[in-house]
Amino acid sequence: MFRFALMTLLSLAVACVTDPPATPQIPHTPLPLIDAGVTIPAECSEERQTTLFAHYIEPFVSGTQSTSCSECHMTGIDMSLYAQDTPCQTMACMIHQGEVDLENPAQSSILERILMGDPASSAFSVETEHAALLQWIEWSAQCHSTTCGTIENACSSGTGARSTARTPTGNCSEDDLLIEYWDAVVVDRGRCISCHGQDSPDGPTQWLRDLFEADWGNDEHRAIAITSMFTVITNHLIDRDEPLNSLLLTKPLQHGFRPYAVYGAREPIEQVPDGVGTGVHHDGQTKMTFNCPGFDCSDGAIIDCRRDTPCTDDGACHADQRCNEGFCRIRESVCDQTYVNYLDFIQAYLACQD
Repeated sequence: MFRFALMTLLSLAVACVTDPPATPQIPHTPLPLIDAGVTIPAECSEERQTTLFAHYIEPFVSGTQSTSCSECHMTGIDMSLYAQDTPCQTMACMIHQGEVDLENPAQSSILERILMGDPASSAFSVETEHAALLQWIEWSAQCHSTTCGTIENACSSGTGARSTARTPTGNCSEDDLLIEYWDAVVVDRGRCISCHGQDSPDGPTQWLRDLFEADWGNDEHRAIAITSMFTVITNHLIDRDEPLNSLLLTKPLQHGFRPYAVYGAREPIEQVPDGVGTGVHHDGQTKMTFNCPGFDCSDGAIIDCRRDTPCTDDGACHADQRCNEGFCRIRESVCDQTYVNYLDFIQAYLACQD
């Protein structure tokens, strides 16, 4: 099974992580041996170190998290080999193994290997990955000795405790979230893949790249779908604060159209505030349009794609419903199954972040 690329995790940290780091759940680690006469510069504070490490590094060096460096970007390197309990210990191990050169940070071996990576195998450029790791190495070049002191047995100083690293999947496993993504997005990719699936360096974000064929029983196809899923997450196509404003929904939506309510996805949205979820300009033109028989929905309507009550005519439905595409739905409502499917994945993803 393909695992989420190192570079994607780093890029997510650079672009998306704003929440404070999770409270570490690891055993007490003795303080490093620091010369009491050394004055630690302000920029070398423990708080600064913790922030850099938690945002840029921990997700991909964690021994309990998936790493795909050896599969996509850095053949022969498994970053979890350097994972220890603390930032100081982890850096010490990387130095000990010769992957980091604090005298010449930009010449560190690990950075050279990143630049040898295949840009096509992940959601972001290898340059972004390189810049994130270089920032931590440069900070360490200035601060490691004064902040961390001497660490004995650099690569065997950890306890093996579970990492507190935050991953894009939140509290859901990568495999479980992929199932949600596959059922909601991959199987309903037809409208978007013509532009977002082709290899065009100057084109739009290729979040459906190489998914023209999608067989769940094919390991390679599932691996491509994982990259697709994390491309959606790390390219800000999901709005955590206001899900209906997610570009995954508003870009292909009819320009100027907004939902008044949405039914049929994981969680019903019974009332949408003014100005939320409105379709925006899309170079690929509208991909989600609505046929509004008998009423004007040029500016918006209730989106109802529920499938819980099959019907053959209006007589099978409640008085405030009609038989719409074989199911009982609110009378003056419309249905676009792609919209609701995409929203279903967004809601599943956000539920993992709780």
